[in-house]
Amino acid sequence: MSKIMSKVEGPKSKAEGPRSKVEPSTFNSQRSCSKDFMKILSFTTVYPNAAQPGVGVFVRERLRHAARLADLRVVAPVPWFPFGHRITPQTRPRLSSRVERGEIEVQHPRFFSVPGVFKALDGLFLFLSSVAAVRRLKREGFDFDLIDAHFAYPDGLAAVLLGLLFRRPVVVTLRGTEIPLSAYRLRRLQIRFVLRRASIVVVLSRALEALARESGAGPEKIVRIPNGVDGAAFRPIQREEARRPLGLPADARIVVSAGGLCRRKGHHRLVEIWPEVRRDVPGAMLLIVGGPTAEGDETDALLRKIGERGLGSDVRLVGPRPHEEMPLWLSAADLFVLATTNEGSCNVVREALSCGTPVVTTPVGDNAEVVREPQSAPQSPPHGAGSRRASANNEMYLGGRRIPAFQGGVLQPACGVLVRPDETSALARAVIEGLTRVWDREGVRSSVASESWDGVAARVADVWRSVANVDEEEVRVLERSQARS
Repeated sequence: MSKIMSKVEGPKSKAEGPRSKVEPSTFNSQRSCSKDFMKILSFTTVYPNAAQPGVGVFVRERLRHAARLADLRVVAPVPWFPFGHRITPQTRPRLSSRVERGEIEVQHPRFFSVPGVFKALDGLFLFLSSVAAVRRLKREGFDFDLIDAHFAYPDGLAAVLLGLLFRRPVVVTLRGTEIPLSAYRLRRLQIRFVLRRASIVVVLSRALEALARESGAGPEKIVRIPNGVDGAAFRPIQREEARRPLGLPADARIVVSAGGLCRRKGHHRLVEIWPEVRRDVPGAMLLIVGGPTAEGDETDALLRKIGERGLGSDVRLVGPRPHEEMPLWLSAADLFVLATTNEGSCNVVREALSCGTPVVTTPVGDNAEVVREPQSAPQSPPHGAGSRRASANNEMYLGGRRIPAFQGGVLQPACGVLVRPDETSALARAVIEGLTRVWDREGVRSSVASESWDGVAARVADVWRSVANVDEEEVRVLERSQARS
């Protein structure tokens, strides 16, 4: 059995029954055995669509890679309210309930959602609005083995209710919004219901693991699987080469921040400290990439701050950019900064590091597990000037000099700086230090070299198999049969 079984094995859903044996002769050699064996219905309201191509890219990337290991369909409902597109046009696009066919088949049914109010009812409305789409999939022959939901609320609640209706187990991934939503009593109660009913709870960080435990999810059904990064797409590009197509000056010191223009992402903090940064690093530019989100739109507030501080020539709101263009922006930057107050597993931090760009960010989500800070050299090493050994806090001393990090016998170079969200002066100092420090770009990239989406997808598929009661030995038999054919 897979190692994942030791973490996820537990009581099976009552809806689960024995799976029929699949003869090797029925196996299509053009598809992986797991695809024939598992049918996965992924359910999420955060998924790219024609009107919002940048929404939920991290969900799409995980599913795109996992689709090689399972027969996967996506139901991605979009919020609807009469004339809602006129109230919040950026977050409530006019999309028809159509099926998009690409690498993954995606359906976009509409669900009733009142802008700004009655948010504690979104999960129920989402469930009721999605029943017809899921029933249609089953009628067309897609008899899914389990539901894979992203975000505990409202998506997870709707998925759990769909699981009860269609008698299928549910896997829920916590992605970070659960922490602020738990501050609201009614939504906190619904999140607890979801986490107790789900067969497995996938978390992206230790903070979300703690939330899951506090909410009543047993430790035996919690699995931590952070996000990954596409190292082939997000790779270092020569700075001048990256800046040229973006129209950026070759000799400027540039900071890029990327994320939705909501208050949580902390773009306003960067604008507030920029006069201080500019005093120490003359001509330093701040480029903010992103647009309005369902959480809010700080565009006007940011433009007002920029104008009040006379930063019009040095701070720019770039607007939303296609995900495929982000390697250029991240490679063009001398430093990537995100002063966020809440994350699950922040993909853009990994993408910046994969481009070889150092990062200044906050220790929220799993940022502290990804970003390694530079260490200053001590007056004298604790074990004597020529000693070579790792200290208790995982530092290494070599020839009287402290090396930033020493893990598993491999030297790990520093790749950024962590700053508490509420420490504005520390944020300014970190940005100034980041812009004036000489960084090992290849070393920065190596910090996330092993965090591939393929690896994430393989671990997620192991979870799916365990929940769907797939016999792993049968899967191996079919794989060997396919290899011989």
